[in-house]
Amino acid sequence: MRIYVAGPITGYDLEERLAFFREKRVELERQGHIGVNPLECHPLGIPWEAALKADLQELVRCDAILLTPGWERSRGVQLELHVALALGLKVIIWEGIHATAPW
Repeated sequence: MRIYVAGPITGYDLEERLAFFREKRVELERQGHIGVNPLECHPLGIPWEAALKADLQELVRCDAILLTPGWERSRGVQLELHVALALGLKVIIWEGIHATAPW
């Protein structure tokens, strides 16, 4: 399954978020999935709107979205989740070292 890693970015150190998202991508790949880290899909530090456009292009090619801690406070993730639900993607919530699939 191709899984998009979603989580808050704005207000965080970009290098730290890149490492966090990369860690989640690698864990998904260890489980036999294709992990998509949106921060690896465009240059760091581009305007929010440009990043969202690039991220959504990756999201629509996925089978599922993985929501990482803090997702509910992120405007970008809220938009990504809305698109994912509209497209029928599986939604997975990351809880520590476990992921659950509520939808």
